[in-house]
Amino acid sequence: MKRNLIVTIFLIILISNYSRPQFFADSSVSEYVIELFICADSLNYLNSVQQDSLNNSPNSSLAIDRIARLYYKTFDEDPVGYNMYLEKMHSIWKTHPYFPNSKPAIKINQLRKKIAHKYGVPFTEIVGTPAFLRCKYLNQTSSFLRDGILNSNFNFIIEDVIKGSKFFNINDSITIKMVGDIESPYPVFTKDKSYLIPVGTLTGLNQGSFNIIFKSLVDEYDVWVMGRPPKTFLIENDEVLDTDYMGFSKMNWQDFKKLFVKKYLIFN
Repeated sequence: MKRNLIVTIFLIILISNYSRPQFFADSSVSEYVIELFICADSLNYLNSVQQDSLNNSPNSSLAIDRIARLYYKTFDEDPVGYNMYLEKMHSIWKTHPYFPNSKPAIKINQLRKKIAHKYGVPFTEIVGTPAFLRCKYLNQTSSFLRDGILNSNFNFIIEDVIKGSKFFNINDSITIKMVGDIESPYPVFTKDKSYLIPVGTLTGLNQGSFNIIFKSLVDEYDVWVMGRPPKTFLIENDEVLDTDYMGFSKMNWQDFKKLFVKKYLIFN
């Protein structure tokens, strides 16, 4: 009896201290998320901010920097909160869907394009990606969703975290889920090889199984290209390869980490 009690207490302690790597929502949606939607919702928002006479335009360099920092902080701090708030705003919009341009996602896309106009699409995509992880590929398994659709599970061990340390740690085991098709094919991995992987989440108000997903990095906005898998970057001999998207072909991992911080994490 005493032994069973000790075992039970041990299991309770073990379970209560166990946490799996995943994206999560804080107790409330972050102020960055709310401010981003306020910014997107009002064409006069930026003009209402106190700026000097040289920076009183929504298209000014200072104004766009403020949008970019807000955009970065939103996805760095609270990507699940962003999904939840977008779903909430979309539900409100659906009661008055007569003005397509007032759709919340379209307004956010307008801000995104303002950032890209100054910094470029790759920069905007990268700062809006919640996590960049160096992972070793283990294997791929399959499972069925509740509606009978076949889902693929890509299993990895995290070797390094260069963005997303709030949610992930080195040596975490993660599963990235994806439903692939002709329009959106699966990425190809080799067992035990390392890759730099942009990671996002679909978790929101409707808590689904797609907590960790491949975050697609697009080359331009408002253009859908079929048949391209999500971008991932092979790492061989401690060099990141095929990184033309970031402006170079390959780079030593340690040098790449320094460049990534200096070039993309400028709004910390």
